[in-house]
Amino acid sequence: MARILIIEDERLLCELLRSALLLMRHDVKAAFTGKQAIATFEEWRPHLTLVDLGLPDMSGLDVIRGIQSMEPWAKILVLTGEGSKGEEAAALGVTDYFCKGISMEILSSSVARMLEGQRPDKPPQSLDNLQRTVPPAIAVSATRSPVRISVVLIEDDVLNRTLIEQYLTEQNYDVRVACDGIAGLELIGQNPPDYVVLDMQLPGLSGLDVMDQLRKKQYGGKIVAVTGTQHVGVLKAVHAMGASDILCKPVNLKRLRVSLQL
Repeated sequence: MARILIIEDERLLCELLRSALLLMRHDVKAAFTGKQAIATFEEWRPHLTLVDLGLPDMSGLDVIRGIQSMEPWAKILVLTGEGSKGEEAAALGVTDYFCKGISMEILSSSVARMLEGQRPDKPPQSLDNLQRTVPPAIAVSATRSPVRISVVLIEDDVLNRTLIEQYLTEQNYDVRVACDGIAGLELIGQNPPDYVVLDMQLPGLSGLDVMDQLRKKQYGGKIVAVTGTQHVGVLKAVHAMGASDILCKPVNLKRLRVSLQL
């Protein structure tokens, strides 16, 4: 069992990362500010630290420098929404960096590689259990007012899917989820939602294929497309298929909410 410190100010994402790492049988702590992170690192000395570069009180790069001043060879994995920032962190000698929105499989493989030599006390649970182990801190209140807007979310990555589902549910949206295009089309056919939040990079039936099927079936709601590419040709194709909005990964949750009000 390894000690892992998560430094992330977006609490929902932080809790989901924490849940995933707990499933891998690690001991996990979280810090939401740079100052809290440095104090926790000094006291706890984790085996691995996950650092978000966009912290509210100080730069994530300064947090990394603070950690390295205490432990020059500390294992640090950077999560960032900006590739250029990741390159700055790499110049400081961090072990690895990723843009937010990476798949849980890639993240877990990277964590395992960085913690080589550390062995969990028990076999890790399946990451498919992540949705059933979301901490109470982000559980949905039973006293919420009636939901007014329905959404079908089609996303194959478990972390992204759970993150978006939990956020929209907390915002009073009625959310149903599918992990591939075929399952998503079935949900839409059963009860057409007001919005479809659709990942473009799906296994099997692609996001564009799903949009084509919906157009043929004369789906009357709106489609918010989510894509990991900014290739102009792909974006034009998605727009031409009738998307009401296009969001690039990593998804900004507040921006997504705006898209669901258009």
